[in-house]
Amino acid sequence: MKPLVIILMFFISCKSILSERHYNSTDEVTGGFNNFTLDLHTDGTLILKIETSVATDVNETGSNWEKKQKKIEGNWNIKDEKIEYSLKGSKSSIDSIFFDTDFYALIKNPILSFSAQLDTAYIYGIPCSMSNNK
Repeated sequence: MKPLVIILMFFISCKSILSERHYNSTDEVTGGFNNFTLDLHTDGTLILKIETSVATDVNETGSNWEKKQKKIEGNWNIKDEKIEYSLKGSKSSIDSIFFDTDFYALIKNPILSFSAQLDTAYIYGIPCSMSNNK
């Protein structure tokens, strides 16, 4: 019976480590011109969604804005209490969403990094808080 308890405890502890996580940016941080979401699924896959605004026309009444969106898939795991990840696509391909936008300077930052507590993901340096809902 003891081996079963040990296996069960191991399974429960691993499950909590690899629990599903959802990170979102807020308009307070992005000014409402960008939106970042990151979903880490329990099967080890991730989905990063980036939305940015592009000024398409500037006239006497102001600027007209158009949204650009990009969805990036990848994989993740936890190693030594740190989240490691890989993304499908090169950094320059992912960065291309910011080409010809007012937010081009964001590409100097890494695409993803995480706080030591794993409660915040930084997407292009923008803090995104973990939330319980998708």
